[in-house]
Amino acid sequence: MKHLILSSILVVALCSHSQVQAQDEFNSPELALGFSAGVAHGVNHPDDKWMMQYRAFLQYELASPMLLGQLGVGYTGLTATDAYYVQTGIADLRLFFSPFSLPNLKPYFYGGFGVSKNFQKSGTDFLMLVPMGVGFQTRIADQVLLQICGGYTLSPSDKLDERERTNTDLNTLTNQKHDAFYGIMIGLAFTIGGGFDKEASGVEREGACRC
Repeated sequence: MKHLILSSILVVALCSHSQVQAQDEFNSPELALGFSAGVAHGVNHPDDKWMMQYRAFLQYELASPMLLGQLGVGYTGLTATDAYYVQTGIADLRLFFSPFSLPNLKPYFYGGFGVSKNFQKSGTDFLMLVPMGVGFQTRIADQVLLQICGGYTLSPSDKLDERERTNTDLNTLTNQKHDAFYGIMIGLAFTIGGGFDKEASGVEREGACRC
């Protein structure tokens, strides 16, 4: 995990350095298609371990430059040694709020809702999910964005990990028998249609981030 955090900091530093001459705000595409991969860690058992997770998404502009939406589908594995192992499919809708933008960097907060389904057992219910977190996007080419985010996904139920909590084993956020997991993901988004509006962003091709 330390290597992942250090790599993320290095990417931000390199992109910021290559854009020192840019003056205007980061300009997001109106529509983009992307894919992310990363790791997830449940908060459902003392022996929870890190597992892989993946997500494909369609990003669209709602109220530029502050509000974006992402509709995504993906997979998340969750496990705790000698306690549980589940493979879940997830579909969610996330809203991204960016209070400010730098020349080639858009930090954001996100929140939303979604559903999950256990792949391993037939007849399981669809479970509601509430994803939330922080992240940033940066341009690495005219029509390509790099996205890094970290967050917390709450399941307001006790069925996500297929094991029953006790009255002394409650979710620390809700203080109820709810399951949840943390996650960190890195991905790319590709503009659909035209490229970025360089007149609006003030960033020329030769000033693009060289990561």
